[in-house]
Formats: sequence, structure tokens, C-alpha cells
Amino acid sequence: MGLLSEISRDGYQLQELRIVDQAGHRLTGFGTGVFAELTSGRYVTLQRSHLSRLLYE
Repeated sequence: MGLLSEISRDGYQLQELRIVDQAGHRLTGFGTGVFAELTSGRYVTLQRSHLSRLLYE
């Protein structure tokens, strides 16, 4: 689809995924390095609205 450069531009890298309670206190979490390893460094986080916009354009 030719969207890789746009996704890389709009995306960001998470360092940790956190699970929090209703008050926002951290319950648990884990580093996201494993995602980067499994995808050979192609792991990127992108907001759904940004992806929708890229697909529409």
C-alpha cells in the first residue's frame, strides 16, 4: 500500500506497556522490547485515527 514512510513518521515507540487500576496506579506491566525483536525492529505504535487517515488518503 506504500504507507510505510507515513506510518514511520506518525508512529512512535512504546518502552513499556502498563496495566493500571481505576485510580491510575500501576498494577503490572512489561517492556515492549520483545515486540521489536520479534518484528526485526519494525514495531511501531500508531493511533487508530492516524491509521484511518492514512488509509483514507
